[in-house]
Amino acid sequence: MQFVRDIPKEQHGFEIPDVSDFPDVATEEKYQDNPEMDKLVNKLKSAFENWKPVPILRGIFDEIIAFSEKQMPMQEGEKPYIKSYRKNAFKIYKWYLEHKDDHFGRFKMNKNSEAVYDKIKQDGVAFYQFEPEAIKRLQELLLPTVEQLLKKEDWTPPIGTYDRSVPGHTHVNDFSVRNILDEQFAKMGVLAACDQYWGRRGASVRKWTLHVSKPTDQHLFQYYQDCETTPVTTNLHIDPKDRLWKALCYLFPVEEPNGPIWFVKESHRWQRDEFEMLMARGIATGDYLENPTARRAVFRLPKRMRKSLQFGRNLLDGTPEQQKILDNRAPMVNPNNVAVFDPGNIMHTGGWVKEGFRANLQIQIRFLSFG
Repeated sequence: MQFVRDIPKEQHGFEIPDVSDFPDVATEEKYQDNPEMDKLVNKLKSAFENWKPVPILRGIFDEIIAFSEKQMPMQEGEKPYIKSYRKNAFKIYKWYLEHKDDHFGRFKMNKNSEAVYDKIKQDGVAFYQFEPEAIKRLQELLLPTVEQLLKKEDWTPPIGTYDRSVPGHTHVNDFSVRNILDEQFAKMGVLAACDQYWGRRGASVRKWTLHVSKPTDQHLFQYYQDCETTPVTTNLHIDPKDRLWKALCYLFPVEEPNGPIWFVKESHRWQRDEFEMLMARGIATGDYLENPTARRAVFRLPKRMRKSLQFGRNLLDGTPEQQKILDNRAPMVNPNNVAVFDPGNIMHTGGWVKEGFRANLQIQIRFLSFG
């Protein structure tokens, strides 16, 4: 849920694209809206806006799928994709229900925390530098693993995974790395600022992943995996989940040729239709549109529901829609080596590595008491 802050932007001129408009799939069948389907969509949206129980929304959604079959008969292989994105969307909605009456606490912060809080509230992201000794300690703990990942042969990883990565909980130095991260974030005021942002107590590093990127990476192209058009915004996205902050930490200096992480400043404040966002969040991780069957499972939805938060590949080079994004592009490059951001609302992506490599930690800062 996009929590409305003190400074929302209503007029921003950006609309999440209809995924069926991607030029490479223009000849594939998609549902043609009609008054009867509009009534069903409005019924579902009304149930969403009035906080009806999950089974009611799920029942209306199933009506929509059944009605779509009158125009687009169900084909073999579609149902698992539909089940996946439906499950993800209503899992998120269930969390909304559980927290719709939450009251955001306000806590005392020091100057560092206030600065972090204000920066992320304003821009959605803040860039920092870890203490040199902390970076050195992280390098000592993780360099052998980085070297192993760099030696790994190129491959096409399974959908939803990276070419070269290691989850922190499987690493022998998991707790040592987490201790360094928590220590740095506490000093910087990040943890207290996160408490304030989400109105909770007890934010800390709960998870990290070591990710190494090279010019040969294939995970960037998993959406529309069998297609050819790859605009410069490919892989730009908003994370499907709220209730946390994320951080990215470079283990070595990164310049533009190394494919820096970049963000669309202030895009977390761009107000959007929350009903459409719910479906976009579900589809983002429930269906990667990687083949005709996966796409048909989404293309049978009416236009208002045919969206995904993995929309970067839909922003074609040279279009006004893409240029609006690029005009607000904020890359993190040397000397900065840490980005803290609101991943469930700000647009962001890992850049394409053109030279060398990029080694970074992907870090989740969240609460045990917040789902």
